[in-house]
Amino acid sequence: DKSVIGCRREANTLSVGSRSHGTASPKRSRPGPDLRLRKSGRHTEPLREPEGVEMKLHRVVCLTWWVLVTSFPQIAWASGDEEEDDDFFNFYDDTQWSDYSIMLERCLNIDGKDVVVFQMFGEKNNQCSKRSIGSYTIPVAKLLKAYAQQAEDDAEMLGYERDDPEYLDHLACQGYAVNDDSYIYYKLGCLETTGKNFAVRTYSDAYCTEPIQMNYAPDVDLSSLKYHLRFDNCQTCVTWPQTSYDDDANGNFDDQFWTSHAYESPLCSASWYYKSDCDRKCKKMAKSSSMKITKGFTGAGKFWLLVFSMSGVFFLGQVIRERKKMSNNDALIEEAFIEKVGLEKRQVALMIIGVLILILLFILFRAKRLAWLSLLGLNLILLVYLGYLRYRSRGEIEVGGYRIYGESENGGRPPS
Repeated sequence: DKSVIGCRREANTLSVGSRSHGTASPKRSRPGPDLRLRKSGRHTEPLREPEGVEMKLHRVVCLTWWVLVTSFPQIAWASGDEEEDDDFFNFYDDTQWSDYSIMLERCLNIDGKDVVVFQMFGEKNNQCSKRSIGSYTIPVAKLLKAYAQQAEDDAEMLGYERDDPEYLDHLACQGYAVNDDSYIYYKLGCLETTGKNFAVRTYSDAYCTEPIQMNYAPDVDLSSLKYHLRFDNCQTCVTWPQTSYDDDANGNFDDQFWTSHAYESPLCSASWYYKSDCDRKCKKMAKSSSMKITKGFTGAGKFWLLVFSMSGVFFLGQVIRERKKMSNNDALIEEAFIEKVGLEKRQVALMIIGVLILILLFILFRAKRLAWLSLLGLNLILLVYLGYLRYRSRGEIEVGGYRIYGESENGGRPPS
């Protein structure tokens, strides 16, 4: 068709002009009904007539046709392959992965993000028993995408096709209609009960930052992950086939498969590229029974904070009560001891108030170690002091009617 040929010629002119000079700008010519000649050396070139409405419309149609034709392959390719959409494997890696192994340790929720803790091991690691390079974390979505590519490459190497797993469509946050009026959002994350597998996690917001507990969620087939991507299992980065699987291993012109395949490991390569360091808290949580790391106190921690705070208040009340029963002789002995240390009673009272305020600040600012150390230390000091006061007044120490220490006859005081 002449119009199509003309469009192609026009498109080629535009594409060459745009590549050479950026944007092509039309040349202006003086108006006139006839063609004028312009001398250029020995030759003469006709000057173009001004473009009419039909010519401009023709150029617009041709330009639109050229843009659609040139961009259609990229659109078709991107829409069919999610891995190419975000250039997931678009990085340089020249590591010989045949010398390495990887072991997944735990799936954790760190500061609201589901990540997998893994260790990488160097050559001669004896099934991940030595030569650990370090502990790292990788987001769940990136790990699963890397594993899917690894499984596909292994299947192709062994000579059979493998369909894209269903879970690849559920890595990003997406909505799910519960009924006509409400939606929930979900994506794949860590299995909360064990931290040793993956599960569909539900959220109340479109960014999947506010988790909620639901009795129902979209059904996603995760069987391939359960049986093949196992935690606490040493996995070599490169899977080697038998010699017969190499399509030209015994031929005169070998395709160098055994050399090039040593560098091919989508799982280890992507895990190493997208890794983050696993700090001391991360390593500790990876070995514990909990799969969630928070910056503040846990539920159990808050419970024990309440228990020890109440016990501290109780011991303080008992100390004040026992001090009111002190004899003059005991009061003088205690006052002499305080003066010998270089303090006054008023200063001791201010010190106790200061310790209480300090413990409260440690709890508010989530300094957990300092808070626990101060709170438990204060409870222990008050308990020991209470025992001392009771022994001085009664000659024995009783807890709940049971004598812990002291004389048993008449509850008398020990001889001075």
